[in-house]
Amino acid sequence: MWGYISETLADTCNTLIQRSSWDYHSFFDKLSDKIPDPISIPRDIPFKAAKDLFVKVTHKDLGKVDVNIDDNIAITPDIGDNTTRVIRAIPLALHSIA
Repeated sequence: MWGYISETLADTCNTLIQRSSWDYHSFFDKLSDKIPDPISIPRDIPFKAAKDLFVKVTHKDLGKVDVNIDDNIAITPDIGDNTTRVIRAIPLALHSIA
């Protein structure tokens, strides 16, 4: 039964992440401010091809949230404000659903 809630949460996050009309700089849950900033590699290191992953990840430029039982994972290329968008989507979706 928990799968219904966690899948709905992931779907809500993905809708937010992909919606260009969502102003994630002004409309977000304050819990987002408590999430530590991600650690990025230096900007002077260029992108290159990654090794194959064990799991299949579909290509989404703005990022994607997926769920496995009760664990949600968000991935996004570290380009522009993608990380901020993804970090703010999950707490907002949790707050909205709760």
